[in-house]
Amino acid sequence: MTVENKKRITVGLFGFYNEDNWGDDLMAGLFFRALRQKHINVCVYKTSEANAYFKGMQLVDSPEELVRQSSLLIYGGGGILATKQNDESAFAKVIERITSCAREAGKEIYLISVGGVGAPPDELPRFVQQLIRQAKQVTVRNPQDLITVQSLNPEVQFFHDIVWLAPEYFQLPEPSDGRSLVAINIAGGRDLRFAGLLRLLFRFVGMVRTGSDLIFIDSQKVSSVASAHGQGWRFSSPEADIAMIEKLTCVVSNKLHFGLACMSYGKPFLSVLGHGKTKLMLQNIGLDAFVYNWPQTLCLLMKTLLYGSPNNSTDILPVDIEAIKRSATGHLHVCEEIIANHAVL
Repeated sequence: MTVENKKRITVGLFGFYNEDNWGDDLMAGLFFRALRQKHINVCVYKTSEANAYFKGMQLVDSPEELVRQSSLLIYGGGGILATKQNDESAFAKVIERITSCAREAGKEIYLISVGGVGAPPDELPRFVQQLIRQAKQVTVRNPQDLITVQSLNPEVQFFHDIVWLAPEYFQLPEPSDGRSLVAINIAGGRDLRFAGLLRLLFRFVGMVRTGSDLIFIDSQKVSSVASAHGQGWRFSSPEADIAMIEKLTCVVSNKLHFGLACMSYGKPFLSVLGHGKTKLMLQNIGLDAFVYNWPQTLCLLMKTLLYGSPNNSTDILPVDIEAIKRSATGHLHVCEEIIANHAVL
C-alpha cells in the first residue's frame, strides 16, 4: 500500500483520555505515534491541548465530529472491560454517542488492547456490551479477557498489553549521574493506608544514611506524610516523565500502567495494594510473587532504601521481556491490516 493511499485514511482514536489517568494518556500518545509513523492521519477525541501528551495531535471535541472526520474508529487501549464502569457516567454517554453516530454513518469500530479482569460478559455495563457487539474486531491484553469478549464478539485475539511497546515510541535519554531513585506511586484512597507503612518505614531507617532517594509520584497524601524524606513529581509531558523513569532503581505502585511501563524499560515493579487488573497482568507473565503483602513490602523497601536496588534488574525481572514485546506488536499488526483493508475499499 502506497503512502498516497494511506493518507486517504483517517483513523478516529478515542478512549478514556484526558481523565487524569497517566496510563490512558500514554496509550493515546503511543497509538498516535505508531500510526503517524505509518503516515496515517489520526484525529483524537476528548483531549486537551493543555495536556502535553496530546501535543501535535489533531483534536476533535465532539463524538459527531470524530465520526464525521474518520474513515474508521479505534478505541485505543484501556480497562474498558472492567466491571466498575457505570452506565450513567459521562464517559458511558460519550461512548454510547460515538457508537450511535458510527452506526448511523456506517463507520466501523475496532477495540485494540483493551482489558479487564476476565469477568463474565453479563457483568459488564450495558454500554460496554454494546460497544463490543458493534466492534468489527477486538484485541485484548489478557487471555482471561477472551472469555469476556467471545460470547459477545467472536472476532477477538489476545496479545500482551500495548504499553510494553512504550520504548519504541518514547525513548529514554542518556543515563544520568546521581543517586538512584525509588518511585512511590500509590494513588487513590489507598495512599492513606500506604502512608501508615511509610511512617513505620522511616521510623526504622530515618537515622541511617540510605542508598537511594525517594520520589513520590502523583500522590498528594503520601507526599505530605513523607515530604521530609523525598521529592515529589507530577506527570507533565512524555519527555519529562520518561526522563524521570530513566533515573529509577525500581517503582512501588498500586497502578497498572506506570509499573508496566517501567518494566518495559527494564525497571523493577513492586505491586502494592494493586487492583485485580494489576495482579492479573503480573500473574500472566509469571510474576505473581511481585504482588507484595505488608511484611514483604516493608522488608523489601527497607533493603532498597538502605542499599539501593534490592537485586539487579535481571534477578528482579525474571521474564523474557523481549518475547512479551513481540507479542504486544500484534495489536499494531492488526491495526495495519485493518487500515490496509480500508485503503483498498
